[in-house]
Amino acid sequence: MFFQFSQAFSDFDAGLLAYENGDYKTAVKEWLPAAEKGDPYAQHMLGFLYANGRGVPLQPEQTVKLWLRAANQGFAPAQYTLGSLFREGLGVKRDLEKAAHWIGRAADAGYPDAQYDYGVMHATGEGVKADLSTAYMWLDLAADTKG
Repeated sequence: MFFQFSQAFSDFDAGLLAYENGDYKTAVKEWLPAAEKGDPYAQHMLGFLYANGRGVPLQPEQTVKLWLRAANQGFAPAQYTLGSLFREGLGVKRDLEKAAHWIGRAADAGYPDAQYDYGVMHATGEGVKADLSTAYMWLDLAADTKG
């Protein structure tokens, strides 16, 4: 079991090193098997490659599919990224209720950027009912989390 975990971590790190060096084809080669096996970290990073056409053809629908898989596993960075796509209408139809759903899940998981955005959404009524006390709570949590 430890070998499988350390091997998967090693493959992810190899993909990350390749990504950071601009070798996107190698990053895809390292992350794709892990993403197909359900690794949310690999799914999330591979989504960025599809979103930008780096090492793979530009495929917004594949990006959304990968981030949705990672988000459904409770991976807060993917939940936040997916919510941001719906909030801005990037690669998907703009849907503020879906944006609030995903950003809210990431906020609940303690992701500070999501907590901040969720607070702003509550302050402005963007995708949720406007509620200043809830907005302040989320903004305060974001400030505490970021330290």
